[in-house]
Amino acid sequence: MRDRLFYNWVNPKLDVYFIIFMSLCISFTSGLSTAISSYMVSDLAVNPADASMCSYAYMAGMATSFAAFNKLRSYFSQKQILLVVCLSLMFLNFLLTQTDSPAIIVLSTFFIGAIRLTGSVLMVVNLIPILMPNGAQRFQMYCVYYPISLLTTPLSGIFQVFLADKFGWHFSFHISNLMLFFALLLSIGLVNNNFVGRKIPMWKFDWFSLFLASGWMLSFAYVLTYGRTEDWFDSSSIQVASLLTISLLLLFLLRNALLRHRILEFNVLGIRNVWVGIAMIFFYCIFYSQSSLLSPWMSIAFKGDQIENARVNTYPIYGYLLGAVVCFWYYKYFNNFKVMMIFVLLCYVISDWMFYLMIDTQTEPTAMLLPLVIRGMGILASYMTIGLYLSVGLSTAQFGVASMMLIFTRTYLGPAFFGSIYSVWMYYRPIQLTDRLAAWSDQADPLFQQRFHGAHSPNADPLSAYQVFRVQANLESIKELFGWACIIGIGMIIFLMVFPIYKRVDRELFNWRKLNNAEDIATTVAA
Repeated sequence: MRDRLFYNWVNPKLDVYFIIFMSLCISFTSGLSTAISSYMVSDLAVNPADASMCSYAYMAGMATSFAAFNKLRSYFSQKQILLVVCLSLMFLNFLLTQTDSPAIIVLSTFFIGAIRLTGSVLMVVNLIPILMPNGAQRFQMYCVYYPISLLTTPLSGIFQVFLADKFGWHFSFHISNLMLFFALLLSIGLVNNNFVGRKIPMWKFDWFSLFLASGWMLSFAYVLTYGRTEDWFDSSSIQVASLLTISLLLLFLLRNALLRHRILEFNVLGIRNVWVGIAMIFFYCIFYSQSSLLSPWMSIAFKGDQIENARVNTYPIYGYLLGAVVCFWYYKYFNNFKVMMIFVLLCYVISDWMFYLMIDTQTEPTAMLLPLVIRGMGILASYMTIGLYLSVGLSTAQFGVASMMLIFTRTYLGPAFFGSIYSVWMYYRPIQLTDRLAAWSDQADPLFQQRFHGAHSPNADPLSAYQVFRVQANLESIKELFGWACIIGIGMIIFLMVFPIYKRVDRELFNWRKLNNAEDIATTVAA
């Protein structure tokens, strides 16, 4: 019988409510999230790149934590893990309320990403057997897990923005600690301390390789984030970060090749569905990373109203739910992965085409509902489809390694790489378009002078004209990126139509009552 999370005297009917509540309490902590980063930038008068670095650090933390998740579960009880998760997150949140240093904020956000994912996955691992007591196929588990995991970010984001708007960006961390305190009380009072299984010594895990991988991801993110603002290799800090990136990566690969018990077995990349799945999720990140384009557009369209911005960011929730229904129906009756891979691209292309047509300074929030719902369907379907495709024909050990590579690519590498490309484009392209608009404008034109009439001068006000040109240049730059994304998406659809996808859906049934399935179940949920 599976190990129950709570004591026997706790009514089993209350398990699902306690787990959902604790999961929400843990998920509310996300470090300096993108929802409130603009408040931090304006309050501290720091470089906006610092906010981007926080986002990449959070994703890097999540990517590294999964490698150690099963090791922690094989040594500590669930109660011990939850206590450490809650106390650690409370300390890091308190640290964020007391510091104005961008470096400390970035490092704290990195550790929050790692610790939060550990707690969240642990909660879902216990929730799914309750919702599906008779066992489930892999696609059924994904239909439960992904909507739960994806909807917490926009819901917590709108609450954090409301608090930051009313009381300041530090205040949301106090509320996060209050919620974590409730989760801590439940962990102390209701969660049992039983450990079922055989403890594996912690020293057998390659912690130093995990440290090297974390350092590589942070240094690589530093180069991608600050390169454009510090003029790339003309900056000594970028040069040092680049050397660190190369050195840490080489050390990690060398250590991984020499050790007997490796943290990663790269030979799984020789399996066709593994490298195809990882390549597909990497290119899907072209579309998944477009939140960095939607945010500046919505800031312009909504006149800097961050609460309205956060409310619109909840629209994809409907898409997540619809996507789960579509995927559940499809994988229940059909086995072909190619159809769903093309469906994902169609969702992305349709939503980007709608964005391309409607982008304007006066876009209404309701007009963004349909494209964001379609985009949400594409995100959930892409996560599910690639996770299912990757797992076919793999052993538990192979799937564990492939899952780490998938999570690293989906959570960190893809968003960081394409997000950096979008950021560089939005840094240079508006300057070119602003210069072009200024060159095309005739300042002697009476209409031009009437539109930009100076308050204390009969001539046109150049600053007023520049502000309008800059806004139009930003919107045109975003529109061009959406157009290029549509072209790339159509090209990927054509490629998939002729590219052979051999695998079929795995119909293996996971039985929660078998203890030896525990590691495979945890890996499946996390992937």
